[in-house]
Amino acid sequence: DIQFHENGYLYLANDKQKHILENNNQIQRDCGVDWIDLLSTNELSNKFKWLNTFDLSIGSFGNMNEGYLDPWLLVHSLKSKAISLGVHYIEGEVISGDLSTTTATSLSSYQINSIN
Repeated sequence: DIQFHENGYLYLANDKQKHILENNNQIQRDCGVDWIDLLSTNELSNKFKWLNTFDLSIGSFGNMNEGYLDPWLLVHSLKSKAISLGVHYIEGEVISGDLSTTTATSLSSYQINSIN
């Protein structure tokens, strides 16, 4: 259980950013996502009484399939499943390496142990 809490997700935009949410919403609709709504400032004020909409122009609210979860539990669950499918995790200590580019070109380790 990754403790997913489905409480929706809200993005907000001012006049300069409004087109981004509108474009995103159109793409989502084109892909069959019908649970994300664009909300006017009046709709935002009514739905989220605590929200100051003074400098806002629009909001995008996903009312289902959106929320938050415990990221550590997700990673742990993925690792546990991978191990159950035969993946072997190893641990070691990097003692040198060349990280002068965006790709590690060489790494050296003095000890590597299996942790399954």
